[in-house]
Amino acid sequence: MSDMLSQQDIDAMLAQTAAGQSLSGPEIDTLGEIGNISMGSAATALNTILGRKVRITTPEVTLTTMQELVDSHQMPYLIVNVGYSEGFSGHNLFILKLDDVKIMTDIMMGGDGQPDLEAELSELHISAISEAMNQMMGGMSTSMAEMFNRMVNITPPVTNVVRLSDEQLQAVFPDDGNELVNISFKMEIEGLLDSRIMQLMPLAFSKSLVGELVGVPEPPAKKPEEKPAPAGPAPQPAQSVNARPISLPSFDEPGASQAIVENSIDLILDVPLLITVELGQCRKTIKEIMDINVGSVIALDKLAGEPVDVVANGKAVAKGEVIVVDENFGIRITEVLSAGKRIRLAR
Repeated sequence: MSDMLSQQDIDAMLAQTAAGQSLSGPEIDTLGEIGNISMGSAATALNTILGRKVRITTPEVTLTTMQELVDSHQMPYLIVNVGYSEGFSGHNLFILKLDDVKIMTDIMMGGDGQPDLEAELSELHISAISEAMNQMMGGMSTSMAEMFNRMVNITPPVTNVVRLSDEQLQAVFPDDGNELVNISFKMEIEGLLDSRIMQLMPLAFSKSLVGELVGVPEPPAKKPEEKPAPAGPAPQPAQSVNARPISLPSFDEPGASQAIVENSIDLILDVPLLITVELGQCRKTIKEIMDINVGSVIALDKLAGEPVDVVANGKAVAKGEVIVVDENFGIRITEVLSAGKRIRLAR
């Protein structure tokens, strides 16, 4: 993340802070990137909960105050207050529209995502969305821990339906004259929802996040004026070099190679693999392919009932038999190919 900001950007951040300005352009970009990455993990958690494709993207970072929020948002919202118990000292508010909450909780409770939007949220709905937000915030804290290279834990999210003008909300940010950072995300749920979710945090907390992430240096102290050096050749200072041999892990130590493999495998745990199943193969001339029409029969090189090949990224990894699961085709794995068999099949 720090490589994204040039020294010129960091200098601009220091200059604007010294001049009393609230949030610089590079700081806004960095906050947007922090939110984009952490909300990506939250979207993954929500995707698992709802069983539908969820996209939370396109953060917009703006400055606001509590009074501006009260003036522009009169209807009730679902407010989720999330604090940090470890890693940071601060808290965030996540604000969702009630209609969006009704759609999500309807799916969670086995509905089709078409609830009665005029109905009030029940305690069951509040409990369901609280659990969803708890898992989403857990995903966000994991991303924050990776970004900042430290342990990050959150307090249990507190969920309430309130108006932005309620004293219950203003108690979180008591001085509504202070500026707040509003990060607004676009939230899409496949086939059902295209809305936005807001994240609010105090300005001081957001600036501390940016400072820790990009490593903003302290402004350099003014150097005292140096006296001109006397005429004549300058003395050469003695130079010392601290050299030591490189220390690499030994593969001869018991368990050393296994530890290296385990540490390395984490790098590719989220790399997607394309899994396909081959019923068989055949060779056809161009003329034969041109003659294929509806109802044509193509003979494959395998007998009916013979095990089919399970292929990952073009490499056979297993064999199985075709079954039917709820009117869908499936594969029951009957054999996982050994390394020797995979090598022979690849030739």
